[in-house]
Amino acid sequence: CVMGPGPLPLAQVGAKLERFLPMAAAALAVDAPRVELHRQPVDWGVIINATLHRLHGRLARYLVLVHVDPGRIEADALLLADAIAHVIEEVLDRTPPQTPVRLVVRRRPEGWHFQVETEHPPSSQDALPRPGLLLARQVVSAHGGAWEQVEGRAAAYRVGFTLPADGGRHHGAVDHQREV
Repeated sequence: CVMGPGPLPLAQVGAKLERFLPMAAAALAVDAPRVELHRQPVDWGVIINATLHRLHGRLARYLVLVHVDPGRIEADALLLADAIAHVIEEVLDRTPPQTPVRLVVRRRPEGWHFQVETEHPPSSQDALPRPGLLLARQVVSAHGGAWEQVEGRAAAYRVGFTLPADGGRHHGAVDHQREV
């Protein structure tokens, strides 16, 4: 929360909060809260469509190519959609507008693989991961997933994760079934 004399431009709010982000990132990394999952079968197409709709304003400045293999996963749909949004925003924050960005969900033998990639090397804005990306990692971990981040000065930038086909039901996260 930032107090101001009136409405502030987003850039000005960001400048005021920027010094606190490393501290927030460190706090999340050191004392990761336990994530409660409310699992239900959810269609990947629904999750991706809802997330793209949520980020429509940001995505409009990029050439976004999307591929989603058909299928469902047992997961906490709200937390998973939020994690996906954070991953997409991480790539957009480090990529100039008008750059092609690929978003892919593929069914693989080891589970469901989600990835956001651009051929453009990432800008070196921050060395520390943003708090949203740390939260995304926690959600992936709670679902029994594995994280992937490839970053190089002259190479493509890629962020993603793989989730077990069953959503990681047997990986020890706090789990609460929810009727839909």
